[in-house]
Amino acid sequence: MKKNKLPSPHDYTNASDYFKDFMSINKNINANFSFRFIGNKLKWPSGYIPDVIAHRKVFTLTRAVQFADHYKMREVDKERMTWFALVESENEDVKAFFQKKLTIMAKDLHNPSITLNDPDLYNTIASIVDFLILKKRRMTTSEILKELRLSYLTEEKVKRALSEIEKNKYLVWDSNGKLIETNASFTFDDKDEETYSNLKLHREPTLNFLNFIESPCAPAIYNTGVLQIRKGQFDLVAKQILLLRNWLVEVSEDNIRTATENDQHRLMQYDLNLFSITDLH
Repeated sequence: MKKNKLPSPHDYTNASDYFKDFMSINKNINANFSFRFIGNKLKWPSGYIPDVIAHRKVFTLTRAVQFADHYKMREVDKERMTWFALVESENEDVKAFFQKKLTIMAKDLHNPSITLNDPDLYNTIASIVDFLILKKRRMTTSEILKELRLSYLTEEKVKRALSEIEKNKYLVWDSNGKLIETNASFTFDDKDEETYSNLKLHREPTLNFLNFIESPCAPAIYNTGVLQIRKGQFDLVAKQILLLRNWLVEVSEDNIRTATENDQHRLMQYDLNLFSITDLH
C-alpha cells in the first residue's frame, strides 16, 4: 500500500486548508482514501476532519500531536501543526500571538525560477534582499559590493540577483527609491531529511564563515566542538537547536517590523549545525 502523502505544513496558515489538501492529494493517489479510512488509522471519529475543514470543530493540540506522531513528522513540522491548534485557542492572547506569526509567514514567496539547481543565485538573492531591507533603499551593484561583506559575491552575481528581485517584485520601491514593501523571504530548511536536497544551499554561507576566520570583526560569537550523542537522542537535541533558530528568526523579524530611521541594525550570519563525523550505521 502506498504511503500517504503529506503537504508541508509550512505552506499553510490553518488546519482547515491543510487537511483539505491532505485529503485531496491522497484521494488522487488512492481511490479508497476517505475520512473513514484516515479516521480509523488515527483512531479519530470519521467526521472529525470534515468538521475541521468546515470550521465546525476546533483543531486541538492533542490532535495536532497525534497526527504529527502518527506520520513521524520532523519536529519543526510538528511544531507548525501545533500552531494550527494554537491559532484557534480560546485564550485571546495566545490566539492573537499565533495569528500574527502565521500571518507574517504567509507572506513568504518562493519563486519557481529560483530552484535548488541554482543555489548560487538563491543565496545571492536571499542575502541581497536581507541587505536591502536593512538599508531601506535601492542600491547599485557597486554600492552592494562595497558594503556587503560576503566572500562569494561578484559583480555578475549581484547584477543577476538585482534583476530577479526587480522582475519578481521581491522588494517594492517608491519613486525616490525608498523601500515600501517586502514580498519575499527565503528558507534553507530541508523538507526531505533523507536526501538532504537543500544541503548545497549552505556551501556559500560556510565559505563566508571561513572568510570571517581569516578577517574577523566584532561583535561575534562562534562555537564549535565534538559531542557524544547517544542513539535516540538526536531528535531531542535537534529540536532544541531548531527552537533556538526559530527564536533568532523571530527576533530578526520583529526588528524588521519595528525598525525606525534612527535604529542601528547590522546583518549577522548564524550557523547552527550538528552532523556526524563517524560513519556508524
